[in-house]
Amino acid sequence: DSISLTQLKGIDNYYSSKIIRYRNRLGGFIDKKQLFEIKNFDSLKYYEIENYITIDPELIKKMNINFANYNELKTHPYINSSLANLIVSYRNMHGAYKDINDLKKLALMNDQLFSKLAPYLKISN
Repeated sequence: DSISLTQLKGIDNYYSSKIIRYRNRLGGFIDKKQLFEIKNFDSLKYYEIENYITIDPELIKKMNINFANYNELKTHPYINSSLANLIVSYRNMHGAYKDINDLKKLALMNDQLFSKLAPYLKISN
């Protein structure tokens, strides 16, 4: 929580709230280095707290792409409005996604983006 984060060297209330807010938008951190995606989070801060950070993949909140609407999708840091629109449009045209790899068929989805995004998505009907 934010109080625990402020106990770490180099993390004040400002960065504590930024970390929590970004973690919530992502659905959780899958890699410590995602902290670098936070604006103005530098390597000095990272190396001061690196040993105190734990990652638990079981706590990742996954978004169901068969039910998430455009507005829900675009709130994720890795999904811009164009990609959110494509995800919904593809689903509307082809029916529910059968496999997470179906996202690779989208024009805006490249391998790098897919590998970052896939851990945050799930499929169920």
